[in-house]
Amino acid sequence: MDDMIAAATDLGVGIVHLFWGDPAASMGAIRRGGARMIATVSDAATTRQALDAGAAALIAQGVEAGGHVLGSMPLKELLPLVVEMAGDVRSPRLAA
Repeated sequence: MDDMIAAATDLGVGIVHLFWGDPAASMGAIRRGGARMIATVSDAATTRQALDAGAAALIAQGVEAGGHVLGSMPLKELLPLVVEMAGDVRSPRLAA
């Protein structure tokens, strides 16, 4: 994964969107490339992982999003949780 991130940032990509798994494993490559990370989150655990890894923005994906859905929480429950957990983090929060 680090090689793919390096290739992308070498071409000028400034934002890397991560979904599935702990984003911390990719943050070294993202930072070395001068990029920022956006993470899709689906519950308290994935939100905490993303915040701890240094997410620049969070995408809260509720179960109703369809397609490749990570979690099982409805957006109406997930969004307030993500906003509360993000607290003073000055990053955008998106909902899907």
